[in-house]
Amino acid sequence: MLILKSREKSSQLRGYESLNSRLSLSKDELSKYNHLKAGLEGEITFDNLIQTRLNKDILILNDLLLSVNGSSIQIDSLILMNNSVYIFEIKNYKGEYRYEAGKYISKRGYTIVSPNNQLERTATLFAQLMKSWNYSVNVVKYLVFINPEFTLYRVGSDDSVCLPTQINELLRKLDDQEVSRNPKLRQLANRLLENHKQNVPFELNLPTYAWEDLLKGPTCTHCKSFTLAYSQRSCVCKACGIKTDRLDNIIGNVEEMKLLFPEMKITTKCVSEWLNGALPAKSIRRALNTHYKQQGKSQGVYYL
Repeated sequence: MLILKSREKSSQLRGYESLNSRLSLSKDELSKYNHLKAGLEGEITFDNLIQTRLNKDILILNDLLLSVNGSSIQIDSLILMNNSVYIFEIKNYKGEYRYEAGKYISKRGYTIVSPNNQLERTATLFAQLMKSWNYSVNVVKYLVFINPEFTLYRVGSDDSVCLPTQINELLRKLDDQEVSRNPKLRQLANRLLENHKQNVPFELNLPTYAWEDLLKGPTCTHCKSFTLAYSQRSCVCKACGIKTDRLDNIIGNVEEMKLLFPEMKITTKCVSEWLNGALPAKSIRRALNTHYKQQGKSQGVYYL
């Protein structure tokens, strides 16, 4: 098994994490944030199952973003094996739902647009991409509901839907296949990586915020707590107990600022304000000079 692209937090989720620690989110915004967190947790659960259950010579790409004929597609997990490409859409829904008229309806009447349609669109566009690249591969798609507390009624005969009780059988089915090395699949995997997009236009769909509205100060890069204790070389979070390098913590907070304010020029002054004066300017300047490229001179110095 070779993981060619590991899973990472999306820019949108990282943005929500930052805003949740520095701003009072509305009920709807918190719901969106929790939905994003649950989605990532479900994907990580699926990753762990794949890595422990499939002892095969397979190639794995996670969180793949591609552009096909002007349209963007996002693939949660993609496995290349033999002459097939397996596309997995992972959902971490919880509760009882019924499938009706292309929608998922909860017992309380909450409606979700069918992820079946999303998966079908992704598989169709991916097949078009393979054709345009002259790759003859079998595209197999699965919609995997990873949460054991999820129940779906009226599924019908859609073989692409994998309910929680069917996951073990799906993995067993994949693991039972004899796998032979296919050099063309590695070539395809490399090409997919080359065409992966770092961001899609809708990804940073964050709540409205402004610089003056956000709580300032350095946060833990792991749990976003403000309860940090700095020493000369390290930083310890009193909330989660994780110890990090002092320089790494500064850079992590700068990256957070860059994510939320991509148009802002990074200067020692604005970083100092972002950290609420918790660290001396010389420490900030040293971190910026170490990790970024200095632009300008004298009072006009900023970093890229």
